[in-house]
Amino acid sequence: MPLSSPTSLSSDDPTEPPALASVDGRKDATHDCEVLESTPQTVPLDTTSSTTPGASVPVCSHFISGTCRFGDQCRLSHSLQPAAPVSFTTFGACKFFQLGRCSKSDCPFPHVEQAPTSSTFAYPRLLKSPVFVPDIKAADPNASLPPEPPSIITQPVYDELALPTVELLDVERVMMGCKVSFGPGAVVLSLTTAFESAILLVSNIPDDASRETLMTLLETFGDIRTFSREPGSDSARVEFSNPRQAASAIEGLTDSRVGSRSVSLSAKFELGAVQVGVATLRSTKVKLSFFAPSFLGYAHYDSVTKARNEAKRLDAMVFEGATIRAAFQAPSRTQRSSFSVVLKGLPGRIRSGDAKIRQHLVAFTHADSITIGPPTYHLSDNVVTSIRTSLERHGRLESFDLSPQRGSKIAAWAQFASSDSAAQAAVELHGKPLRRLGKSPVWVEQVHALRFSLPRAQFLVVKDELDRLSATVDVASKLRYYEFDQEGAVADPVVLRLYSSDAKSLARAKATLDTILQGERVLGAQDTVIWDDMFSTEEGRVLLNEVHRSTSAYVECNTRSRLLRLHGQPRARSEARLMLLRLLEEAHERNHIIPVERNILRSLLSGGFRDLQKEAKGCELQLDIVRRTITLRGDAVAVAAVRRAIDQLARGKAIISAPVGEHTSICPVCFCEIEGKPIVLTCGHAYDADCLRLLAQSSSSSSDFKPLLCVAELSPSGTPKTCATAISFAQIRELLGPEDESRLLEASARAHISSHPDEFHYCPTPDCEVIYRPARAGTFIRCTSCLVLVCAHCHVEEHAGLSCAEHKDSLRPHAELFARWKLENGVKSCPRCSADIQKNGGCNHITCASCKIHICWVCMKTFDDQDMSGGVYNHMRKTHGGFGG
Repeated sequence: MPLSSPTSLSSDDPTEPPALASVDGRKDATHDCEVLESTPQTVPLDTTSSTTPGASVPVCSHFISGTCRFGDQCRLSHSLQPAAPVSFTTFGACKFFQLGRCSKSDCPFPHVEQAPTSSTFAYPRLLKSPVFVPDIKAADPNASLPPEPPSIITQPVYDELALPTVELLDVERVMMGCKVSFGPGAVVLSLTTAFESAILLVSNIPDDASRETLMTLLETFGDIRTFSREPGSDSARVEFSNPRQAASAIEGLTDSRVGSRSVSLSAKFELGAVQVGVATLRSTKVKLSFFAPSFLGYAHYDSVTKARNEAKRLDAMVFEGATIRAAFQAPSRTQRSSFSVVLKGLPGRIRSGDAKIRQHLVAFTHADSITIGPPTYHLSDNVVTSIRTSLERHGRLESFDLSPQRGSKIAAWAQFASSDSAAQAAVELHGKPLRRLGKSPVWVEQVHALRFSLPRAQFLVVKDELDRLSATVDVASKLRYYEFDQEGAVADPVVLRLYSSDAKSLARAKATLDTILQGERVLGAQDTVIWDDMFSTEEGRVLLNEVHRSTSAYVECNTRSRLLRLHGQPRARSEARLMLLRLLEEAHERNHIIPVERNILRSLLSGGFRDLQKEAKGCELQLDIVRRTITLRGDAVAVAAVRRAIDQLARGKAIISAPVGEHTSICPVCFCEIEGKPIVLTCGHAYDADCLRLLAQSSSSSSDFKPLLCVAELSPSGTPKTCATAISFAQIRELLGPEDESRLLEASARAHISSHPDEFHYCPTPDCEVIYRPARAGTFIRCTSCLVLVCAHCHVEEHAGLSCAEHKDSLRPHAELFARWKLENGVKSCPRCSADIQKNGGCNHITCASCKIHICWVCMKTFDDQDMSGGVYNHMRKTHGGFGG
């Protein structure tokens, strides 16, 4: 059934959706879909579809690829299995008839056949979030469309608290330095590391390569959002639709040649900023420092001894804020008077003509007279341009600022587009003299900066701790916060910056700052996490603000992980925890307002509301047709039951209040009769709540994670066949608390990483869990947690001074010794993930503990299953004559 947007416009006379403004500014006057030409067939009528029943509608190709932007408002068919038109009731077809179990001769639900369901679980495709399109014509039929396209308001589909309970398309979490998206069954839909970006910097472009040629080549890897190239430049900046397309372009462009000289292109990610939990890491800035323009002077004395003694005294002394260097100038053979001391680093205003400064210098040096020579260089615009040009050889600059002179040195700050360019500039330019600076050396260091953004209320309660950290932090790191903006107004949120040129020092300071900002989790009895969906509503925000005003403790509400954290003094945190417990108990007795979508009002008015009242178990229910809300006075259990019932109405299904028929009363997990109210999955199978919860909790082990699927048997007689429908994430959240949910998602992510050993690697620092993808030789990344520089090709810390090939050659003697030890001790490497395995008994069927692949220990052939009738056991029996031992 096509997914229905929770905020889509529904009406009795659906019309074609208006034109949308795409992200890159292009306007689609029509759907811009490629129509799959096939024999026109009618499609089933769906209560959420905008397609007229019985019409011949072509299939939408964008829906098949999971990229349709119109959702249920699309004028093309979103049905992969066209069928004859069926007149559905409000609650849809009879699912028990489809399973061959309906025993009612007067069943009120249509008896419609459906295609057999495969028991093999297919990972769901990641779909885009549906969008709400303002209907300008509906508001004013005479109004004309504005010159600018209408804005698109995206509604996060996982925010079930602001809407009626609907299916969550996906849930995104940040873990192990990655953004991980989870779908039904808690399976990983996508995983994006912190070192990936949709933006590429393509370099080594020949002069005769046209823009059209480049874009045609790049479009073979994916959809291009933006493309920019400066005239005469050998590089371009390209933004793809997603990081995976950009990654494929990096690999593919290596073998691509363009231009008359058939030059090979190169590309890399543009990583200006990397998300590090709640902070943003930038390593794109470098600090330059060099000597300011100075003058050479000569102090003259009447004797050699006096000149030598004054040279020793004056060396490294400070004059007018400048440190001067003094050296005795050896006299010639014929010289009999005016013996000189060379003075370097005299300040620039010594040539200003100010007689007082000259007199001060004479008195300072105890000289008979002073001679001033020319300056070391002039800090002109040409010199500044020369410095900037030297930097731009290493990458695109976003900014270059020269700071006012302080003392004898001048500092400058350069912001690169990528951290790689900043690192390369620091390595290549540090300590090298520049001719335009009078051969003065330039000191260049890469600056790593972490940026935190805190609500002002949270900042105020942790300010004292931040001040203590700022005073005690390592001297190589600096912590700054900005309470006021540039106009002097109070800033909210408050920005914190922790920065250093020493990555290890910054990592130590970050660990301390993370402890301060982490706060204390709010726990109830038996150390269980306290959470209620009410905290994500306006009512909940009012309560949390009341706790803050009463106790001075700040309450941080994380709706994604469903956690409350307290910040402030210990006594204030204790008072806030008790107050939260009391307010939560009181809130359960208050009115709960549940928004209702327009497209299910008809179902409620035609009998669905009576079924809702049954689900509410005696709690008071009120339906407001004008505001489209249901007001319920009761506890969280009643609210959850009503939300589930509304969810079933939204999907066009009947509300199942109790098990129906003999077969629905047996729990598929324990095979016992269901006691109490069952939990009915989207596939229609009923479970005992405790059994389904244990099934979900049992999947929380990363060593043996399995997607959460319906385990009910479809064919009791004959060959066993399970339903294998993925359990919706909304129902997973009803079963598990915040801690169990986090463990489940982490187990799923780790299992996904382990099953893709060629695609993901952990940071080589012990106990660091940041994930990255392998890259080409010479690619270095900075870990977002421990800030160590890692070679993404060799999977070790930076091997400074050695190429990847040279590093591997240096390890060859140790590798040969280890290979000999493995042979002597019967250790073999997994053919899939290269994990070392030692067999200590049993048959020759081995399961890799890392990637879970099944292996024949004799020949090391791999299999995906261990079925006796096929797979690894069949192979061992036929090829090796038995299972061995």
